[in-house]
Amino acid sequence: VKGNYFLANLTRKIFMEPAVDPVAIAIRSCFEHKCENRFFYYSPSYSYLSLSPERFISIKNKKIMSEPIKGTGKTIEQLKRNEKDFEENTMIVDLVRSDLSKVCIPNSIKVEQYQNIVMHTGLAQMNSTVVGELENGFDIIQTIKTLMPIASISGTPKPRVVKAIDQYEHTDRVIYCGAVGWLDTEKNECDLKVAIRGIETSNNVTSIGVGAGITARSN
Repeated sequence: VKGNYFLANLTRKIFMEPAVDPVAIAIRSCFEHKCENRFFYYSPSYSYLSLSPERFISIKNKKIMSEPIKGTGKTIEQLKRNEKDFEENTMIVDLVRSDLSKVCIPNSIKVEQYQNIVMHTGLAQMNSTVVGELENGFDIIQTIKTLMPIASISGTPKPRVVKAIDQYEHTDRVIYCGAVGWLDTEKNECDLKVAIRGIETSNNVTSIGVGAGITARSN
């Protein structure tokens, strides 16, 4: 309302102690949670299960694509009626376009799909697709670093919101809201998902990160 931020994605973590069985949860998720981008890492001291529906970036043949998700409802009809979520998605699409302009050839950035509402397991969500073309000889590692932190889990204006996140959040996000996926530095290709919908287990404690985009219309 004061105009300091247009959109801030604030998060917190829920902790469970003793920890859940990470392998059992990962197996159970295969039966109960439809997810195209399931990711599971396990060691005796640390595990991470990601059920993320959101693509941070994919890069192939110098083409870069980002598919930000902003807007969540219990049903597709509920989401269609929520003006706040449409505005939130618009702001994030603009932020992704701005981020990609730092690494892409000028005038190559396009919005291919805008505010498409789809049903995931238990949730309706709104996603858009933004694409661009990278310069010849681009550095894929530097490209990823330039686009961090990820637009949809920060906010706009991004530099100011990132400072607010450090101020208001009392727990480090660590892998939460980062990226998981694969990266090929020889072919300069990658496919990275936003590390949301994750279950992290370490030192006999399980944690789940949860967050939401806050705007002037938020309740």
